[in-house]
Amino acid sequence: MHIDDGEAGEATLLQLRAKIFAMESKEIGWKERGVGTLKINVPVSSASFDDNGVAVPGSFDPSGLEDEDEENKVVGPRIPRLIMRQENTHRVILNTVILRGTAFTDKPGTSTAQIMFTAIEGDKEPKPVSMILKVIALVGIGVQLLISCRCPKPMQGSSTQR
Repeated sequence: MHIDDGEAGEATLLQLRAKIFAMESKEIGWKERGVGTLKINVPVSSASFDDNGVAVPGSFDPSGLEDEDEENKVVGPRIPRLIMRQENTHRVILNTVILRGTAFTDKPGTSTAQIMFTAIEGDKEPKPVSMILKVIALVGIGVQLLISCRCPKPMQGSSTQR
């Protein structure tokens, strides 16, 4: 039995374990959403693959977002995104597009790498939410890969939730 995880037509450029926090309000402050697997997913048409069929980190090519293939209709989103599922339950705790204007900022931390960014959440009324991503062992390419996956221009009709 195949379970649709909503990632058909996407390639994972980076996958790592992280903890995510969201800014609830100025009064409440940062609230932990959970620990889980964070993925940087891009459309298959915009990634390069090695001989084993694994997506090559840093191979994101935004020109692949605009390719139209009449024979093979693209399945899935046509925009890079961050998706994170909570450990054990696999509940989605982050699902946001990576746009050209998305800023990823290193936040000085103690023993963990911390990256601040703004996620766009909600289908009917999208709203910006400040996030902090904490990673114990951030691969050196992590922040640069996030930045390189920013979409070159706003995409029409993209959905942020699945």
